[in-house]
Amino acid sequence: MQSKTIHHDACLFLEGTWVGKGTFGDSLVYDEEIEVKKIKPNIFYYQQNTKDPQAGVNHSESGYFRIFMEESGKEGKVELVLSHSFGACEVSEGTLTDKEISLKVISSSLTSSAIQPYAAKMTRKYVLKDEDTISFIMDLDTKTGADSEHVEGELKRVKK
Repeated sequence: MQSKTIHHDACLFLEGTWVGKGTFGDSLVYDEEIEVKKIKPNIFYYQQNTKDPQAGVNHSESGYFRIFMEESGKEGKVELVLSHSFGACEVSEGTLTDKEISLKVISSSLTSSAIQPYAAKMTRKYVLKDEDTISFIMDLDTKTGADSEHVEGELKRVKK
């Protein structure tokens, strides 16, 4: 395995506030907001909220991206540790470049009251389409044995 070093001026294209629409399955369209803030040289705080325009908040999650860049500073490893509002925690690992983050859940934990169905497998991908637009795709398999669910969307950067 190649050694990874912390790039002490790590940049993450997700840094900032992003809003837009997402879709779940074939029919549910929802509002999405993601906020990412740099808190240490290689650590970024992440907060996500999903809202149904009629029903309000459906889901939220928060946690931290940890970034370990190759010495070139062009690509590296990324870790994401998240806590979900429905009683689950997930740890994901993957890769990143200046335009894409790909993650796969490697571990998850549930509280005794966690809401079912539980995700058994999950991948996430964030892609920078242009300076102010990202797309995301999440695929998840639940422990119910149902087919994979697909979540995707496009978000625009909020200018401050």
